[in-house]
Amino acid sequence: NQLPQIAKKSGIPLHRVVNAQQLIRTLNPKPLMMEAIHRSSGYIAPDIRIFKKETSFAVELNQLSAESITIDDTYSKIYKETDNETVRTFLGENMKKAQWLRDSIRQRCETLMACATQLLKSQTAFFEDGPEYLLPYSRKDMAEQVGRSESTISRALKDKYVECDWGMFPTDYFFPKPSVDAHPMMTKNAIANSIQIII
Repeated sequence: NQLPQIAKKSGIPLHRVVNAQQLIRTLNPKPLMMEAIHRSSGYIAPDIRIFKKETSFAVELNQLSAESITIDDTYSKIYKETDNETVRTFLGENMKKAQWLRDSIRQRCETLMACATQLLKSQTAFFEDGPEYLLPYSRKDMAEQVGRSESTISRALKDKYVECDWGMFPTDYFFPKPSVDAHPMMTKNAIANSIQIII
């Protein structure tokens, strides 16, 4: 803030030094920090974990569980004790919404766990031996195997990720189509991996 001395030593008129100071105060001393925030792609957290533990595989969900949502007993007590019909209606409606939320989360977790367990059964070779052993598989196959509609399976797995011993994969990765020009049980990924090994 010693502006007169700066003006004298630099030979720049005082009014220009003052203007420069005002401009400098508007600048960010760490300009790349904002760039890093904007460019950050974010950390992908897996929704499903499938890992080998000794002789078998463990399937885990990294999801909010219905059991983690609790409905405060205070509201049910007030509901039972109050004679005010407006209060009873308000509490009753909101308690139903809370229960519906818990049931929806429970159902979503059950569907996702069924999909993850079936994925392990259908792609055991992949989880045992690696990406080159990925087999052709479809959501329609999974839907038939778990007893749910294909649209339910698609919604449950949309934008989800699986973490396993071979890395992190989007769920779409596990539904490769068979290669038309090669053996029907080989996928394009398996062929590409085999070529990479040879090269």
